[in-house]
Amino acid sequence: MFLFGLLCTIASLPLVAQKYKTAADTIKLNKEYVEVANEVAELTAKLTVAQNIIQNLIKLYRMHRKLLRKAATRHTRLPMVTWMMQKAQKRKQRKH
Repeated sequence: MFLFGLLCTIASLPLVAQKYKTAADTIKLNKEYVEVANEVAELTAKLTVAQNIIQNLIKLYRMHRKLLRKAATRHTRLPMVTWMMQKAQKRKQRKH
């Protein structure tokens, strides 16, 4: 089955191939090729810029998340520390 499909594909290639009769056809093809190559290069450059932006955003997100975690642990510890200090002061008052 695979061999039959391969034979059909090979046999149909000359029918699909475009024939150029004049030098103007070749010039047009070359011009189209250059335009497409330029578009590919431009899109590749835009893709690279977008990937760099995404990587920077990911770094910023991770830094922000890390800072938020640090801030959250500080704020949750602070009331605990003040509570412990108040408790220690009450103990001192009781002893005196």
